Amino acid sequence: MTLASRAFFVQDRSVPRFSDSFKRELADATSIVDLVSRYVKLNRKGTDFWGCCPFHNEKSPSFKVSEVRKAYKCFGCGKGGDAYRFIMEVEGMGFVEAVSELADRAGMQMPQEDLDPQEQARARRRDGLHHANEVACKYFESTLWSEAGAHGQAELKRRGVDEELARKFRVGLTLDAWDGLGIAFRKAGMDPRLAEEAGLVLPRKSGQGYYDRFRNRLMFPISTPSGKVVAFGGRTLGDDDAKYINSPESPVYSKSGALYGLHQGRAPIHKADQVLVVEGYFDVIGLAKAGIGHAVAPCGTALTERQLSTLRRHTRNVVLLFDADEAGQRAAWRALQMGLSQGLWPSFLRVPNGKDPDDFVREHGADAMRELLTKTRPLLDEFLEARLVGLPNPFERDKGLVEVAPMLRDLAPGPRRHYITVVAGHLGLDTRIVDEAVRTSKAPAQPRQRAEPEPSPHVGDRTAPRSVRSTNVERELLKLLVQDLANVAHAVDEMGATSWIRSPAVQLVVGRMLRCWREQRVPTAMELLPDVDDQEVVDELSTALADEAGWYEDEVLEKATQECLIRMRIGWLEARLAKVSREIAAGQRTASTDHGLMAELLREMVALNQERDALRDHLGTVL
Repeated sequence: MTLASRAFFVQDRSVPRFSDSFKRELADATSIVDLVSRYVKLNRKGTDFWGCCPFHNEKSPSFKVSEVRKAYKCFGCGKGGDAYRFIMEVEGMGFVEAVSELADRAGMQMPQEDLDPQEQARARRRDGLHHANEVACKYFESTLWSEAGAHGQAELKRRGVDEELARKFRVGLTLDAWDGLGIAFRKAGMDPRLAEEAGLVLPRKSGQGYYDRFRNRLMFPISTPSGKVVAFGGRTLGDDDAKYINSPESPVYSKSGALYGLHQGRAPIHKADQVLVVEGYFDVIGLAKAGIGHAVAPCGTALTERQLSTLRRHTRNVVLLFDADEAGQRAAWRALQMGLSQGLWPSFLRVPNGKDPDDFVREHGADAMRELLTKTRPLLDEFLEARLVGLPNPFERDKGLVEVAPMLRDLAPGPRRHYITVVAGHLGLDTRIVDEAVRTSKAPAQPRQRAEPEPSPHVGDRTAPRSVRSTNVERELLKLLVQDLANVAHAVDEMGATSWIRSPAVQLVVGRMLRCWREQRVPTAMELLPDVDDQEVVDELSTALADEAGWYEDEVLEKATQECLIRMRIGWLEARLAKVSREIAAGQRTASTDHGLMAELLREMVALNQERDALRDHLGTVL
């Protein structure tokens, strides 16, 4: 068993497993055209469907959907995959949640036999908590729009929030009572212990019964990207010392991963290719009132790596509208470091006079807010100026260089050269000195946060070795297998070529293709792409599945296959040669060398060199 396959079996035990038969049945029951049509207007051209990509702005359609292959591909931004990946990308879901969503749409039951008793209990518990929060949300909404909710309606009106907007965000109200929600739960026939676990009620000190956690507050439901209510934030309408209180964490809610407004803001974020991160619930709603719907807010915590990772699924362009005070600046610097490490490009915007975005919109109007948003500035520029300009002595300048160099290390070559020049100018140093400091710097220490696993976009992300990425020739093999599965799979199987593959992602996909070949089936994207964590593999495979125009001409297909397999074997030989060379060098440095082993290694090196050279010569006859 290969290392990659061992890792696959380990990861399968750590998450709910879905049998091949269930995944195949779900694939057959899911029309990817119908699924995508819920988000994109598609037009039929031949056997395929085309539309404008939901993941980036474009004027002419470059987004293709193939029902035959169960695949989609955008030839503008490059995104592609199967129905699982589409629903994950557009909804910001994890893999298991995407399977559940597709099963719901197809009217299929999730296979409980694939879950052990503990997993089944956890699933029932989560479903119960989701139901409890939904019951509470409906109760809060109905209270707000009843006669008893007049004072809540008045507060919304004072803030310029009309009923349509409030209903869009499902804003609600709790009365100044101790048992309003408790009564609603009893009417719904719900176990009050679920309400307690969801953080909606608290046990009385007497031990008899419960009382409401939230009283006399406007209620803001916090949802998953797909719209499931998992928690609440409550803003006082009285003189309570705690202006806001929030639901405690639960099995369905982690404040370090949640983002208020993401459910309502997904489509505007995709359209703008930008997300605004603000500090308060009313800021999100106030910007939406101004027609600026791509804003979200952390839920009672500083922006975290998990939240940035969630936003990264939707856009790379993050604009922070934090307070300009010292605390807001520290939060921005922290977000900058985390964002750059995730390939994001954070920007910063100061609202004049220390105003919140909501206050600014109410005082100056939507046009003024939109004008203000044109003045965003790269957060890295802000940081470098704040940290490096005006340092009084060489010692402080050296400290500044050591601090900022790691931030520049992982930038793309163009921006890195630009910011090396900027830093050199701020510190009065030669660019070569700054370049050397950046080149030799260590990765920046990540801000301390509670260790929580980030939800994987795919089952395999948790254990697949990310350091071994696919090579061009390995991805070429995938393309050939899609085009000519019968002949290429036969050659791979006969030659044992799977042992030459170093990338776990390619190993996984090739194994699935060979299984389809043995079962004499045409593979679909839905069964090939789940668990694949190498984006280049996903792109190459989804392109091959969706676009036959990129396939080889029949007359060169056989030569292309030969060339690919020869190059893969040469790559394997060179990797083995490098390892043998290291073992020989290590043996030569050791006094107690096993001379028999050394002789064996030398013989192997000669044989490897001979085979490699012969294959190189043969490659010349193929090309």
